Amino acid sequence: MFSAVDIRQFPAPTLIGERTNTNGAKKFRDYLANEDFDGMTAMGKEQVKNGAHLVDLCVAFAGRNEVNDLKRLVPMFALQVNLPLVIDSTSPEAIETALKLHGGRCVINSVNFEDGGERLYKIAKIAKRFGALLICLTIDEEGMAKTAEKKYAIAKRLRNVLCDELGFKESDLIFDPLTFTVAGDAESRNAAVETLRALKLISENMPQANTVLGLSNVSFGLKAASREILNSVFVVEAVKNGLKSAIINPAKIIPVNTIPEDIKELALNLIYNKNNDGSDLMKFMKALEGQNSVLGKKDITVLPLEEQLKTKVVESDASGLSEIIENLVKTKSAENIVNNIILPAMKEVGDLFGSGVLQLPFVLQSAEIVKKSVDLLKPYMKKNCDKSENKFILATVAGDVHDIGKNLVNIMVSNNGFEVIDLGIRVDTMIKSAQENGVNMIGMSGLLVRSTVIMKENLEELNRRNFLPDVILGGAALTEDYVEKELKPMYKGRVFYAADAIDTAKILMQLVEEKKNRQAN
Repeated sequence: MFSAVDIRQFPAPTLIGERTNTNGAKKFRDYLANEDFDGMTAMGKEQVKNGAHLVDLCVAFAGRNEVNDLKRLVPMFALQVNLPLVIDSTSPEAIETALKLHGGRCVINSVNFEDGGERLYKIAKIAKRFGALLICLTIDEEGMAKTAEKKYAIAKRLRNVLCDELGFKESDLIFDPLTFTVAGDAESRNAAVETLRALKLISENMPQANTVLGLSNVSFGLKAASREILNSVFVVEAVKNGLKSAIINPAKIIPVNTIPEDIKELALNLIYNKNNDGSDLMKFMKALEGQNSVLGKKDITVLPLEEQLKTKVVESDASGLSEIIENLVKTKSAENIVNNIILPAMKEVGDLFGSGVLQLPFVLQSAEIVKKSVDLLKPYMKKNCDKSENKFILATVAGDVHDIGKNLVNIMVSNNGFEVIDLGIRVDTMIKSAQENGVNMIGMSGLLVRSTVIMKENLEELNRRNFLPDVILGGAALTEDYVEKELKPMYKGRVFYAADAIDTAKILMQLVEEKKNRQAN
């Protein structure tokens, strides 16, 4: 099963899972040493589950044959890890081998001018042949660039060679301006801020090009608790300055909205070298001295039960969830808890995601808390006898695997008297299911920009078949303007834009009311 992934995710960043790399993951390296290719593949599948959009793959290991290892592993990834690969290798032969064995469009990591361009030309030729994207490092004959101006100058030189001379499109290039640790000597104090400035220069002057960073480099040398906080704050600042993708382990990033303001301020001071005398590093390290865990859990038991549940959803914390639910149902109906606490809390998560404060893995975790909460509430929900009369087909469209919004719609609509036939993700059987079940209301969801194209194609197919149910469209990439100006005029039936789950329920209830009025007349 293959699916398309946009190299630019909205909101940024596109997450490149870094765990399947022998240079950075001891577990992956040990699996390779023991020739446990099933274990290596399982690590790739785990990154899909954790919200990665692409997977970095590197099997370079002293004493082993990289090409032979790729011949065994890449076909397994192609069949079982349903994401594009970032082929991380210095060997043109290894890169070509991987590209031949993988059916999708891949990314090559990486090219630079370290040897004057000899290797760049070899890899670029391979990339051109297979249609691969290129990660371009800001390294030239003098080494890795340290200042923003130097980083940008090398990026521009790379762009000129690859686009003007070799025929690549700017959008085929992913520039890595490289970041270095801020935990080193005096020379490293501006490492983070220079990288942020370089990101901004590249993004403003080469708007079609993409950018990437190995985020964890910025905190190298610090203890685990300090690293996770610094990395988490740095990724938000990098996105603000034009970062489009990040090579990252989502498990080592925490939501910045859960970091105490004083700690966050110390991290920002360190990133931007506020005092320029080394004191920012000392203050940051001292504030986290002796902490084994990243952050102590906040005591939310002093809050009202409604706020406790909301906090559990927003901070994706399942501990004590059943006890909170059991106490809440003593004074509130299950429907009230879902509609007035859980769904608004998830909307706040969505808003944090949209503003770049939260990354996708945290949204997925919060969605799991919502699912657990609703499962705990189901025994307390009223049975609605009229549901069979109000059926609603719901699905994430073909080519998209994101179902958070769809699942919230399912919860909301089910609680408002509708029988939801949820077809799941990557669905291209909505029309068939609607006809078989006698349903005249369909909901299409999608997170990716490509999903909006699929929705239009689905509407065109409905037109072609002259089967014209009411259609409700929603998802992060969809806009009301696009629905009003592009989709409504071309669909022979009625199409509606739903901003969220609550909006979907309102539209459905309006449609049912219209039906009742028609029957009454």
